[in-house]
Amino acid sequence: MFLFVAGGQTRETGIAEYTQQEITDGLNELAAKKPGAKKITRPTVNRAIHALCDYKWIESAGNGRIRLNVTLWFRGSSTSQRGVLAEIEEAHQDEENPARVFPHRIGPELVHHQEELDLNLDEESSEPPRKRRTG
Repeated sequence: MFLFVAGGQTRETGIAEYTQQEITDGLNELAAKKPGAKKITRPTVNRAIHALCDYKWIESAGNGRIRLNVTLWFRGSSTSQRGVLAEIEEAHQDEENPARVFPHRIGPELVHHQEELDLNLDEESSEPPRKRRTG
């Protein structure tokens, strides 16, 4: 989901304008192009957005706008990136410890649980097995 949102970033701003429904619809359009791909629901997108916010990969910029952590992904020049970083710094200047908040801290503070990834390893692949090369 992060890459989908990052791909919609407005050049030189660090901002992508998407509602959760637009993200859901966009991801499902991509899934429809791949046979057997599962569709995503809006509640799943909602949980993913909250997780990405917790990880400090994105933050809400209000009214369907998402600010990406421009230290991870930026569409534009390095000069523009420095300007956006300065804007973010100014927006977070009242924080208790600016070095510990968006965009400087990446990842959750403390993970109290493990997360399971569904890699579909129990399903049989429709692709034929690769033949081993012997020389």
